[in-house]
Amino acid sequence: MTTAGQQLGRYQLLEKIGTGGMADIYRAIFSGAAGFEKTIAIKKILPYWSVNQEFVGMLVEEAKILVQLSHPNIVQVFELNREGEDHFIVMEYVDGVDLRTLTQRLDSLQRTLPLELTLTILLRISAGLQYAHEKNDRHGKPLGIVHRDISPQNILLSSDGEVKIADFGIARILGRNAETVTGTLKGKFSYMSPEQALGKKVDCQTDIYALGILLYELLSGERLFKGSNDLETLDAVRNGLIAFSKSAEAKVPPGLKTIILTALKKA
Repeated sequence: MTTAGQQLGRYQLLEKIGTGGMADIYRAIFSGAAGFEKTIAIKKILPYWSVNQEFVGMLVEEAKILVQLSHPNIVQVFELNREGEDHFIVMEYVDGVDLRTLTQRLDSLQRTLPLELTLTILLRISAGLQYAHEKNDRHGKPLGIVHRDISPQNILLSSDGEVKIADFGIARILGRNAETVTGTLKGKFSYMSPEQALGKKVDCQTDIYALGILLYELLSGERLFKGSNDLETLDAVRNGLIAFSKSAEAKVPPGLKTIILTALKKA
């Protein structure tokens, strides 16, 4: 078992800062010559997945694409490496909170984000997505990158005011392995597009759809798709029926309502 304080390849793990269906996440430090140090994040793949050769193969192929993404609104991936049986991803460390943590705190205070801040966050997410969607390889061929999991957990807000999208590529890998869906995407069904929830082929419109959901929820302070359980939520997403509550109608400016409805058009 890997614990804080241990060495993983060239990196010293400082503290565990998160966990998910496929990995534990650590704040770590890289030490170089002449006292050089850099704080980074390490996503250590859990043992079950590290010994799954099909999964590791997909992870390697995805990493080859992800290291090409360099944008101020995307968490940069530096490398995929291996130490013994442990596979790990070395990433940019973002000192701050994710959007879910922030909105949950605001909910407890019965508050919502100011309109200007909400729009700033959405514009920066949009900039990162546009860059990824339009990214070509060195031969000028579109890479066809789609995030597939634009949700509050994957939007990081740094203490310096940066907005960054995390986990590019991970959702695509998980989506190609059916046994991971209920374990890893549980609780995120409410940010899927109808096509994704139905298991159909998806494109960049799926990420735009998720942006529409985020904009609605940040402006209204309400969930757009929320059933009493995951199955009910998934059914609501599949149906794709969009209805603004009375309180949302009062909180969302007409121009932004038009933008939301445009983003939430079924493909």
